[in-house]
Amino acid sequence: MLAIARGAGLVMLLPGIVLGAVLPYLMRLLEADPRQPSERIGRLIAADTTGAILGSLSAGFLLLPTVGAWRSLLLLAGLYLVTLTAIALSRFTVPRLMGAGLAVAMVILFTGINLETLQAVPIGTRASDRVVEVQEGSHATVAVVDAAGGGRAIRVNTYYTLGSSRNLHLEQNQTVVPLMLHLNPDSVFYLGMGTGITAGAALAFPVERVVVCELLPEVVALSQRHFTAWTRGLFEDERVTVYAEDGRNCLSRSGDRYNMIISDLFTPWERGTGNLYTLENYRMAKERLESDGMFVQWVPLYQVSQREFGIIARTMAEVFPQVVLWRGDLAPSRSIVALVGQNQAQPLEPQVIARQGRQLVNQLGVSDRAMTDDDDLIALLLRLYVGNITASGLFDDSPLNTDHYPLIEYLAPQTHRQVQTGATRFLVGSERERLYEELRAAVTPEADPYLANLTPAQYGDVVAGHYYSRSAQLSDQGNEVQARLYLEKFQALSPPDAVRNLSPARVLLSR
Repeated sequence: MLAIARGAGLVMLLPGIVLGAVLPYLMRLLEADPRQPSERIGRLIAADTTGAILGSLSAGFLLLPTVGAWRSLLLLAGLYLVTLTAIALSRFTVPRLMGAGLAVAMVILFTGINLETLQAVPIGTRASDRVVEVQEGSHATVAVVDAAGGGRAIRVNTYYTLGSSRNLHLEQNQTVVPLMLHLNPDSVFYLGMGTGITAGAALAFPVERVVVCELLPEVVALSQRHFTAWTRGLFEDERVTVYAEDGRNCLSRSGDRYNMIISDLFTPWERGTGNLYTLENYRMAKERLESDGMFVQWVPLYQVSQREFGIIARTMAEVFPQVVLWRGDLAPSRSIVALVGQNQAQPLEPQVIARQGRQLVNQLGVSDRAMTDDDDLIALLLRLYVGNITASGLFDDSPLNTDHYPLIEYLAPQTHRQVQTGATRFLVGSERERLYEELRAAVTPEADPYLANLTPAQYGDVVAGHYYSRSAQLSDQGNEVQARLYLEKFQALSPPDAVRNLSPARVLLSR
C-alpha cells in the first residue's frame, strides 16, 4: 500500500496540488485589483467552469479516440509550455503566442527528443513479445500481442490478458461444456467477449441466435481484425449480433429471452466488475431466460479465495432453484469452473450430452475417431462435473453480494493483496482439491438429485474425473507416488485412451 501511495503521490498528488493552486492564486491577485475585482473574479470563474466542461468533453470524445492517451498527455504538456512561455513574455498576444510555440518546437527539434520514448505504457510484458497492433481509445489501451511462448493474445492496459489462441480449446470449453447440457440451446447471450474464441464456439452448434456484448469497443475491433482464424466466423455469421457496450446494461435493456446466458471470466478484484456477481444482476438474468434456460457464471479459481467463491455461489443459489458446479478443465493447478444456475431444477439427461456430442461429430467430422459411441461422449463431459452447490448447503451461511452491499468489489482486492503477502491463498492446488472434496463429501454422486438419471457406470465417470484432478494436482506438487495411485484409479474407470481425451472442445471441435 505504501508503494502504491508513493507512486500515486508522485504522479497525481504533487501535480494536482500545483494545478489546483492556480485558480485560488489568480483569484487572490484579482482581489487586490482596484478595477472592479468582483467582475473580474466572476469572469475568471466562468472561464474556469467553461474550460472544465469543454476539457472533459474534448478529452473523452475527441482527444482519446483520435490521438490516444499518451499523445494527448504530450499535447496538453506542450500547450502548458506554450502558455507558460507566452506569460513569461509578459503580454499574451497572438504573435507572441506563435513565437512561444515556435520556440518550444525548436527546442524539441534541436535537442533530438524522440517522442516515442516518452510513452509511459509498455504493451508487451516480455522483450521477446511482438506487438501486432495497439489501439488507444476512450475506454482503454488495448493491444494484440504475439507472445514469446506462442499464441496471440489481447491485453488491456498493459497487464490484463483477455484471452489467447494458445488456450484455444480451454476458451472453447466455456461454450462447449454448458451447451452440451441443454437439449435445444437455440439462443445464446454472451456477457463479455474478449478474443471472441468462446462465443465463436457456439456456431459449431445448431444455434439460431447469438448475441455478444463486450464493454470495450477497442477489443471488438481488434478481435475482428486479428482473431478470425479462431472465432469460427463470429463476425460474418448472420446469426450473430455483437454490441460494444456494458454487458449488464445490454442484457437489461433487451426484452429478448435466451436458452443460455454465459457470463465470461471477469477478474473479481478489478474495479467495476463486482456488479457482475450481484444478486440484482442474477435476478435480471433469470428474467431473460426461457423456462428451461440456464445461466452460466465462469469463475477463475486462481483469482478468488474460498471466501469470495462462497459469496458468489451463495448469491447465485439465492436466485436459481438449482446451482451445480462444472470444471472448465482438468489442469493441475490454475483452473476455471462454471456455476450453472437452472431456471427450473431438473436432473441432468445423459442422452442430451450424447445427442449434442453426436451432432458435433457428424457435422464437423472431428479428427479424433476414438470417440465412437454415446458412452464415450457422455464420459467426456461427466469427468468435468464437480458437485451440487444447492444440495450441499456448504455456502448457506455466506453473505449475499448485492448492489448496495458489494462485498466482492471490496473483498476481492483485499484477498489479492493478502495472497501476495502469503496471508491467504487462491483456490489453486490443494485448496482447489479441498473445495472439490468438501462438495463430494456433502453430496455424493449417487445422492445428488442433479445426477439422478445416471447409470452406475456413469457415476463412475464422475468419480474418475475427481481422481484425475487429484492426480494432476499431486503430480504438479512433485508427489509422483500418490499421483500415480490416483491416475490408476482414473484409468480403471475410464476407456484406455481417456487420458488423451480430457477436453471436450479439443475432441469435438478439432478438424
